[in-house]
Formats: sequence, C-alpha cells, structure tokens
Amino acid sequence: FDSSRDRSTPLDFTCMAGQMIPGFDAAVRDRAYACAPDATEARKRRGTEVASQTQRGFFRSDDGGRTWRRLSDESPREMCQVKGDGRIVAIFGGETGRLRLSSDGGETWTDFSGGLPPEETETVTGLKEGQFRSLAAGPDFWLVGDAVGNIWRRRLDEPAWTLTPNETMASADPVREGRIKYWIRHKQKASMGSLSVDALNPDHWLATDWFTIWETFDAGRNWKTRIRGMMQLVAFTVACDPNDPRNICCGIADMGMSVSHDGGRTYDPIMNVLGANQIAFFPAHPGAAIATGGKMPNIDLVVSSDAGATWRPSRKTGLPDLEQGGHGAYTVAVDPAADFAYLTVSGPVGDGAGGIYRSRDLGDTWEWFGTGLPTGASLFKDKEFNYGYWAGWPPEIVFSPDGGAVCSASCTGQMFFLDRQSGAWRPIAGMENRHNIMRIAADPFAKGRFLMGGAPLRESLDGGRTWGPVAGGDGTGGFSVAFDAHNEGLAVACGKDGLFVSRDGGRNFATLEGGLDLPTGIRLLVFVDRGRLFFVTRGSGIWTRHLPEAELGETK
Repeated sequence: FDSSRDRSTPLDFTCMAGQMIPGFDAAVRDRAYACAPDATEARKRRGTEVASQTQRGFFRSDDGGRTWRRLSDESPREMCQVKGDGRIVAIFGGETGRLRLSSDGGETWTDFSGGLPPEETETVTGLKEGQFRSLAAGPDFWLVGDAVGNIWRRRLDEPAWTLTPNETMASADPVREGRIKYWIRHKQKASMGSLSVDALNPDHWLATDWFTIWETFDAGRNWKTRIRGMMQLVAFTVACDPNDPRNICCGIADMGMSVSHDGGRTYDPIMNVLGANQIAFFPAHPGAAIATGGKMPNIDLVVSSDAGATWRPSRKTGLPDLEQGGHGAYTVAVDPAADFAYLTVSGPVGDGAGGIYRSRDLGDTWEWFGTGLPTGASLFKDKEFNYGYWAGWPPEIVFSPDGGAVCSASCTGQMFFLDRQSGAWRPIAGMENRHNIMRIAADPFAKGRFLMGGAPLRESLDGGRTWGPVAGGDGTGGFSVAFDAHNEGLAVACGKDGLFVSRDGGRNFATLEGGLDLPTGIRLLVFVDRGRLFFVTRGSGIWTRHLPEAELGETK
C-alpha cells in the first residue's frame, strides 16, 4: 500500500481470478504484479466450475495498483526478486513448474533452469524431483525448491543453479515431534510448500512441507523442526470426557491424537498412535476410552484408562487380523446403556471377518455382533479417507441413550437399525442407497431419537426404523448435526451457509452470528459439549468457541 494515499478514500480491489497472487516490485517504486494462474484443470479435478468471465494471466501496475495492464495470458505460480535487483525469477507451468527470468518487468521471459534437473521418477506419493514449487531470495542469491525437498541456490552473478548440500534433518523435540516424516522413502522434505530467507541472517531459512516447519541456520546443511508440538491440520474427530470437562481427545490424520487435560487450553500429541478416526469414552468407567484408525494395513485399536494421557494396544481377542489380514476398523462407538464398545470392520461380512464386533471388557475381548447384516457384502470403510470423506467422516455406528443404534454402511450406502429384542441389525426401508451419508446424531435426552444431516435435516423417533422431516421443525439443513449431552435441548447444525443453534432439540434453529468465520472454505464437522463448540476441518485444524450465555440452559 502507498502510505501517502488519502486513507479517507476507500480502496477498491477486484479479484481477477479464483487465485490472485499480488506483490510489489523490489526495485521499482509503485510497480506491482498480480498472478492469476489458470486453475481450470485443478478445479475440474475438484468437480467445480470455472466462471467464464474470470481473467487469467499476468498483470502489472505502474501506479501502485490503481490501474493494471495484462502482460500475458500465462501467469507464474510463484515469483521472487532480490531486494534492489530488477530481475524477476518465476515458476511457470502449474504442477510441473519450470523456471524463467524477466529483466524488463515481466514483459518478456527467458529460460532460467541452467543447472537444474529435469523431472525425475515419481515417489510413492506421486511427487517428483525437479517439480519446482517454492522460491525465495536472500540479499544476493535466489533459492528454488522442488516437490520432494531438494533446494538449489544461485547467486546473482552465477551462470547456473547448484544443489544445496543437505546433511541432517532431525526433530528439535523428539518426544513431542516423533512422527515428522511421511512414507515417501526420500531423504528430505515431503511436498515442500514454501521457502523463506531471514532478512537479517542470509543463512537462516525456513521451509514447510506436508507435516512440519523446518529451520536451518547454516544455509540448508542441517535442519530441525520448528513446530514445538504443533499438530497438523487434517482432523477427524473430537471426543469430550463425559465425566470430566477438562479431558478432550482430538483425532488427527497421519499424526495420531492430540489430548488436553485442562479444558483445551493446552494439548499434547500422543505419538504412539498413528491415526485416530474415532474416539469414544466409557461413561460408567471414568478415565476409560477407546480409539481406532490408522493406515491400512496398520490399524491402531488402542485403549486408555487415564482419559487419554497414555494409550496401549487392545489385545484384540476375537477380532480378525487388523494388521495383516486386510481388515480396516475406522468406527468405534460405546453404548451408553450397557457400556459396551462396538467396532466396524471392513471386508466381506462374516463371523471372524468383516462386520460389527462388540466388547464387554473396555475393548480387549471382542465377539461377533453382525447378525442381520448381508453376509459376504463389504460394508465398512477400509481406508481412513474413503467413503464419507466429504461429509466429514461420519461414524458408522451411533447409539441412543437407551441402547438403540443406527448403522450406516459407508461402502454400499445401506443403513440398518438395531432390533434390540433380537439383537440383530435390520435394513431401514428407503435407505438402501445413501452414499456419502451425512452425519447422524443421537438425542441424549430422548430415547430412540436420531437426527440425520441433510437439506433439510431428517428425524427418527423409533430407534432408526423410520425417518421423516423433523416434526415441528423449520426445515434447517446441514451436513453435520450434533447434540450437547450436558445441556438438554441444545443442538447445532452446520451447513454451507452458516452455523445454526437450536434450543429445542434440533427442531428450530437460529443462525449463530460469525459461526463460520474461519480461515477455511472446506466444510466442517461440528461437535458441542457443555456449551463449547468444536469445528473439525479437512484442512485448517480444529477450532473452538463458547456459545453465548443466553444459548445455554442448565448444565447437567
């Protein structure tokens, strides 16, 4: 911004495309650039449309951003300059980016890849060496990083790039940052996202990748993590201890769990658990909890007796082989009426194979509980992300306070209810093909009552046997719905247009002001406990806020 501008006059900015990356010239006053890359292919992959009127290309302003001139149809994905040097180094070409140089303010470009390798063999993640992603500049040099973490350096007077030696990469806090690398079988960083050079120390750099922030003080030779216990962003679930509001467990993709014992003020990562898709507490056994998740073929089914402070593997007696047998287990639920744990297991349904299992001893010994499920059918998810991914990873079993239950088969879209008299699962009529099932929640204060996310919300009053519009409801919809087990009548629903709060058990809702004021455009899974809202996102972590006092009734 031009600091001399009359600030009483509002500034009007027009976004020229879905992605606009602006920046000011490091050598020419009042010159600015705007990169509007063509995101058509990326958006097609996401299944979204691209507005025909959006302008793609590379733009320049010579009057501080007041007016703009389009220099080319093609735009860099990233660009940088050394301070005081008029040349621009930029990455062109989308996912397979290559380097170019401009000496005339972006009017013309020449190849600038001398010394850099061509794209090489893909790693197991699909990333490639020589697939350039990141640029940075020091006082007299440029840096460029590729997708798998290699960094090249080039001084202003050098004719080619040279690879920066990388001798060590280590955790700054091994206890709290134990799992800092993914399975790419590569010596350096996975999916490098950015590079930065300290303006006061040219040997001090930062780099980011899928999982962490890296720091070096010797120009890239030795790196250590810079996250100090921070967990990553793709989250699955939140479980609050029904006996103690101080205990909160969060399930996080790839990185295990993060657990708080002070009501959410601080969290500690649990590093001996690979992934936790679902976590459940046992109400009748204070401190007892169970969690399941992980990456096939390594499934973590773990139990805790100290409210999540420590976890040990379940003995898994009676279960099919979860380690090498090709069976995933991504939902665990506790029946509050009997204090039994239930587990969904992927693979063809059959005793000793896929289906539903039940534990009467807090998660160590299991028995088949799949009577009524279609024998031989593969019902339940076998990967941490497949089926229900876009709907917020809904649990495949949900229990009512009277022991009634609804089961949603993620693979087939079928739904079942638990016939409590016979102990068998029965298909729900009209729910034979409910793919991408939205979240189902059980009303903790009304036996046999469930709500199902959607537009509008749907309701069952008979233990899941039949479903229809919410009786007396206002038609509010949302992909995620949740009840507060400690405030009778308090429910929340989250949709693309807002977050909604109900004080009559999910029948009528009011919009919560600022409910979706979060730095993410990705739909959310919402939980509520003792008036605390938890937003679980697919890319921006877990967020929390307290409902206003007026929204809360008597806490129970």
